[in-house]
Amino acid sequence: MPAEADLFNPRHYEAVRRPLLDAETLPAWCYTSPAFYRREVERIFMKVWNFVGSVHQIPNRGDYVTLTFVGIPLIILRDGEGTIRAFANSCRHRGSELLSEPSAP
Repeated sequence: MPAEADLFNPRHYEAVRRPLLDAETLPAWCYTSPAFYRREVERIFMKVWNFVGSVHQIPNRGDYVTLTFVGIPLIILRDGEGTIRAFANSCRHRGSELLSEPSAP
């Protein structure tokens, strides 16, 4: 694995940018590098909408699912009016987890 300062040198990714039938996957170290992961979270996941589930997971009012996405614990729920909402799964006062098991089948 290259040094963190050299992590995004374009030379490391030349094979990825080849035409489709000749292209290769990312270098193996990209899948285990904490620095590469932090950069992806910062530059990709925290900048765009992300798919975290399907409406079919919470079909009824009051149904919810919990998950952790890029290190952030979340609650995805269908409220009393049927609107889907997302919240951080932590108490503002003490930071405790609010819900742990999904309510929907």
